[in-house]
Amino acid sequence: MSDLPGIVTCQARRPAFPQGRWLLKRGGKSDAVKALQRALNKVWPLLLVDGDFGSATEAAVADARVALGRPRPPQTDEDLQSAVGRLPEPSPELTALGVTFIRREEVTSPGEYRRRYKARFRT
Repeated sequence: MSDLPGIVTCQARRPAFPQGRWLLKRGGKSDAVKALQRALNKVWPLLLVDGDFGSATEAAVADARVALGRPRPPQTDEDLQSAVGRLPEPSPELTALGVTFIRREEVTSPGEYRRRYKARFRT
């Protein structure tokens, strides 16, 4: 609740990663994929959160694995889901969601960013 009269605030609950051994991979569509995409945006904020584990999510997983020192195939096991889920927001004032919105407005997609700036993320 807010301290301001007549103003009620609440925090939206985001779906958490399911407990247990879950392997998320290309072709998957679920709330767990949405949770993964939100978490991946803390590493590389350009991913559209749509619940569809497509090529952009697969590339974001590969980039996150390199950034977190967990190189493996572009799938998300429990270890990677846990690691990205524990990452803090970029800033209290500007969350990963906000940064993602700004970046998507500026460069549209991770692929476009790579083409435009010739960035190299994989070793």
